[in-house]
Amino acid sequence: MESTVTLIKARREQLVAIRNELKELTAKAKAERVQLVETRKAEAEARKQERAVKKAERIAKLEARLRDLKAAPVGSKALKANRKPGPVTVTKS
Repeated sequence: MESTVTLIKARREQLVAIRNELKELTAKAKAERVQLVETRKAEAEARKQERAVKKAERIAKLEARLRDLKAAPVGSKALKANRKPGPVTVTKS
């Protein structure tokens, strides 16, 4: 009779140990999932900021190009503006 009782107690202790180990593993897995989610959020935020910086650089570059186009003459007007003056021709009337 005592051997059965001690066997039952031993099995209960084993069961409690297994349950505690399962709780620890579950908590550890949950902590790792939370850490993974936080890491992914941080990476996404970094990518978002990088895209914003690149976009701002592109906009600044295009605005500078637009400013240059507005400031200087373009095409045939630019050719005429950059031409060297020729000798003065006098016509007699």
